[in-house]
Amino acid sequence: MTLVPTINARIEKINKQIDETQSITNSEFPPYKLLIITPQKFERYLKPLKVHKEKYGITTYIATLDEIYEKMYWNGRDKAEKIKYYIKESMKTGEHNTFF
Repeated sequence: MTLVPTINARIEKINKQIDETQSITNSEFPPYKLLIITPQKFERYLKPLKVHKEKYGITTYIATLDEIYEKMYWNGRDKAEKIKYYIKESMKTGEHNTFF
């Protein structure tokens, strides 16, 4: 029947759209060696640490909790699990020798 190929094509199209919306690109996880996770209110206090580390060749990225919760909206049942998946994705797409 011609109905089955049509349904399969629609399923493939939907799966592709899901993959595109859920995939995290390298631009969202720039390469870095040190990841600092912090609440928004402490970010400005950690910027001098970031500058210091980068001065010595340790590329650093500061991720706020709000940023993590926003990027990981489809993963995780609670906030702790979203952080876990954020770290996992950053290790998968970033440099392999990331320190936390």
